[in-house]
Amino acid sequence: MERLRDERFGDGEFLRISVFLSVLDVHVNRSPVAGRVVEHFVEDGGYAAAMKAAAEHNVAAYTVLDTAYGRVVVAQRTGLIARRIVQRAPIGSLLARGERFGLIRFGSRTDVYLPADQASPEVAPADRVVGGVTVIARWK
Repeated sequence: MERLRDERFGDGEFLRISVFLSVLDVHVNRSPVAGRVVEHFVEDGGYAAAMKAAAEHNVAAYTVLDTAYGRVVVAQRTGLIARRIVQRAPIGSLLARGERFGLIRFGSRTDVYLPADQASPEVAPADRVVGGVTVIARWK
């Protein structure tokens, strides 16, 4: 979990919450908030173990949502074993909070970028989370 700026997503600071998915976890990605998909892009990179800092530079697919709270981004990152990202929400589609929109095939990481001035984390490093169940942040 960290606060950062990322020009790819616009001005302002983001709260990034990263969730590591082991090979034993379910790798379905769900929308963290209701919103419209306004952009989707893939960045090439490596295949470092997803729990390592080097995974920041792994292959990643970014889904950008326009929400009532501002821009929210979900990054699906490959890992050492994971080599395939599936994203099923085309640009223009509306996603409900918790709706499935993609998956990563085996051992990977999902990063959620929230507007830092709008969100407060509800999880801490090393917490175990369950997709569609665990609240990772709350709107201020």
